[in-house]
Amino acid sequence: ATANFSLVTPYPGTRLRDGLVEEKKIKNQPFSQYRFDVVTINDSKLSTEELVNKRKKAYRSFYVSPTRLWRIFRTTPMKGLLFSKKPFLDLWKNAFSSRATPS
Repeated sequence: ATANFSLVTPYPGTRLRDGLVEEKKIKNQPFSQYRFDVVTINDSKLSTEELVNKRKKAYRSFYVSPTRLWRIFRTTPMKGLLFSKKPFLDLWKNAFSSRATPS
C-alpha cells in the first residue's frame, strides 16, 4: 500500500477556487504557479507551519518504519532504483525537509 498526504489545492474550474477568489482569499494566479507540496491556501485553524509539519509527520509515520522500509525493499523488483537520487530526494522532501531539497 502507498499513501499520499496532499495539501488542498484550489484547482481552476472548481467551486473551491471560485469561492476563494471571490472572497479574496487567493489571487486568480495561473495554475502553473501552484505546487502540490506547498501550502496554496490555509483556511484552517492551524498555522501554515503546523499544517506542513502535520503532513510531514503523516509521511514519516506511514513510510519510515523498519517493517515498511523492508517490505518496500523486498518487493521492489529493480532495487537499484531505490538507491537512485530521485526516490531519496522525494522521501526527504515529503517527510523531513522544510525546503524542496536537502542542503
